[in-house]
Amino acid sequence: MNRRKLFKKLLAVTGTGFGLGFTANSVQAKTTVKTDSKIKLQSSPIAGFQFYKGQEIWHKIANDDQLTLKAEPTNKYDKNAVEIYWQDQKLGYLPRNQNYTVSQLLKEKNQLNASIAKLQNCSNPWERIRVDIEI
Repeated sequence: MNRRKLFKKLLAVTGTGFGLGFTANSVQAKTTVKTDSKIKLQSSPIAGFQFYKGQEIWHKIANDDQLTLKAEPTNKYDKNAVEIYWQDQKLGYLPRNQNYTVSQLLKEKNQLNASIAKLQNCSNPWERIRVDIEI
């Protein structure tokens, strides 16, 4: 089973976005897709925030600002690396232990939406920004 089919099955089981309907006269499954709703995939901190443009633009960013995610398969440290950008300014990456699914979805050209979920003025860079990712 490929990952896309597995992902759809997982969504069907959880009841988020896909539903299975059975008729009384048959065992045929019917899949319905809600096109107007979004499914939250994950909420993550930004790795490397302190090494990129985050500190410089901290005063400009706000909750709910849209972000751009870019797969970076040529990254020499992590082939599943996913870069995070705010208005063409690199903020950092999705953490390595949380990037596999998003990386695969981006490589398959799926449309993902990312936004700033939480800003916190904290000395620990891992706690400063939370990013929500939806499909």
